[in-house]
Amino acid sequence: MNSKNQEPFKYMFNNIDVIINFLSKSKSASEAWKKLSTELPDLKCCMKFNTFKVYSKILAIVSFHINNYKNLIIELKKENKELMKNIDAFNARELNLKFRLNEAYKNEQENLCLTNKVRHELDKIFLENSVVKKELDEVRHELDKISLENSVVKKELDELRHELDKIFLENSVVKKELDKVRHELGKISLKNSVVKKELDKVRQNLCDKINESSQLKIQLDSILKVKYEIHFELTEVIHKMNKIFTEESNVKAELDKVKIKLSRLVKSQDSNRVEDRVIKRINGWGVQFKYPYYRIFKKINGKVKWIYIGKKFSNELALSKIEKFFKDTENNISNN
Repeated sequence: MNSKNQEPFKYMFNNIDVIINFLSKSKSASEAWKKLSTELPDLKCCMKFNTFKVYSKILAIVSFHINNYKNLIIELKKENKELMKNIDAFNARELNLKFRLNEAYKNEQENLCLTNKVRHELDKIFLENSVVKKELDEVRHELDKISLENSVVKKELDELRHELDKIFLENSVVKKELDKVRHELGKISLKNSVVKKELDKVRQNLCDKINESSQLKIQLDSILKVKYEIHFELTEVIHKMNKIFTEESNVKAELDKVKIKLSRLVKSQDSNRVEDRVIKRINGWGVQFKYPYYRIFKKINGKVKWIYIGKKFSNELALSKIEKFFKDTENNISNN
């Protein structure tokens, strides 16, 4: 399309970078007009100086807002990338914790199976010796207490799923202790006199286990504190991301508003240009253009009559509709 037939503002908007550059380097609009006349030969053909002066102010404002929106979008994208990296790190850490806690749960199940086998062997020994039975009942009662405490510890370990390396070491110690208990129980079945001394050793081992369980509770409390801190950090990250998404949507809305204003300005100029080409009156009827439709009007018997034409105006169409209007009016009068 020839630049002479372009709309002034559209022509300036297409060459916005060149025009803004010369305006920033010039002291006045007239100086910029002279320099741009040599750089853009079609400028004088497309518009006059006064039109250029008005549109250059609008163009400077539009250029300023567009540059600000572009810089803001770049900064928001950088912050979004950093936040996504932090979230990926948190997810990897959580998967690692889940894997290690599952291993701990499996080891705990093995220990429970070994404990059940030891109880079965103790029941046999109680049947063989009534004297030892009383002592073993006391031991069983203490073991039941320990099993209850272990169940509480197990629930806390399922929630936190942490400190796995220490639990693996403790499981190996428990297996050695169970082997010692089996060996001692075999001796009890042969010698009742030695059983009491061995039971004292078992009681001492149980006291040690109780102390170890109390230490585990303390460690679990510290782990719970770390979990809450991690949860708080995640909520802050999510809050920042929501804020960034809101700001980005606001920027897009502002850009849409600018586009709508520009399109309306171009349409209004198009409508003014088309309206200048259409005749103002035809056969005593006035012509009116209200974007994007044409219609004609005339005062008849003290009342204004309107006839709709359409988006395109032609003399033939207008005359045919005027003729039809009068025919319809005559038919209505004859019918009445």
